[in-house]
Amino acid sequence: MDKVICTLTLDDCRDYVKYQLKIKRIRKFILKMYIPFWIIGLIFFIVNLLPVFSVKDVPYTDAWNVFLFYLEYALSLVLPIVIIWCLIFAFVISLYFFDPFHCVSKRVYKMLQGGSLEAEIEVKDDGIYAVSKSASSVMNWNGIIDIYDTGKTFLIFISDYRAMLVPKRAFQDERKAQEFFDLVNERLANSRSNQ
Repeated sequence: MDKVICTLTLDDCRDYVKYQLKIKRIRKFILKMYIPFWIIGLIFFIVNLLPVFSVKDVPYTDAWNVFLFYLEYALSLVLPIVIIWCLIFAFVISLYFFDPFHCVSKRVYKMLQGGSLEAEIEVKDDGIYAVSKSASSVMNWNGIIDIYDTGKTFLIFISDYRAMLVPKRAFQDERKAQEFFDLVNERLANSRSNQ
């Protein structure tokens, strides 16, 4: 296969950041990052609920009124904390879904501006060779996790959250892009079957 010369843009970085959320193992990785957030919230909720169970002087005798008393007492203690926690969560979710990709994409793009925006990529028998202004690297087939097609870009993942981006516009036509994708998939399958 011929060498592919590609230049990355901010749009390619945005495509990379957005598509990561569609990959199951990366979603699990992101979810693990937020587990401490939920655990802290749950502990905070339980600690603030403890005084409800220590109330001794209940002014009612029938079960329904006692239940309502405890419910009102619990809500007066815990509800403000739950509301604050929900507002924090809503803010984080709004950042997550309402185009935080732009901020993250800019960060990825700036990180690559040191010389990795333009690269020459070649698929060989032992791996993928990438040469840029600042570095050259060889990604052996057993070190590549998978390749994904986002529609505009190929993402060749070398770890759970790091990928090499190859924009489809770097190829002469759609057929050449598909050949590249099929070749990389074939080599990955062969390396997995040989392990």
